[in-house]
Amino acid sequence: MIAATFAFCSLISVSLAYFLRGHFSGQNLKVWHSAVCMFYNVFFGFFYTDLAENNCVPFYGCSPEFINENPIVFWLALAALILHAAAYPVESKVKRWLFR
Repeated sequence: MIAATFAFCSLISVSLAYFLRGHFSGQNLKVWHSAVCMFYNVFFGFFYTDLAENNCVPFYGCSPEFINENPIVFWLALAALILHAAAYPVESKVKRWLFR
């Protein structure tokens, strides 16, 4: 149950990050928008890094056996960390992969 909840929340956070990337890229790119996206991605990047390294989950606490009991959470955290690292707005307009 914890792994499914974590996967759902990670999917929502990564989807929002890529929505912000697509919306603020191109002509909409401003310093303020870039800073908001950077803050959002760094916040979740810190969360996923803390989870992977220290087994600490906000509102749940630190538990050394958490990753041992739910190894899929560790891999989902690493995947979400990499996806958040690539979700920054760019100067060129981003093409949506679904509509290519």
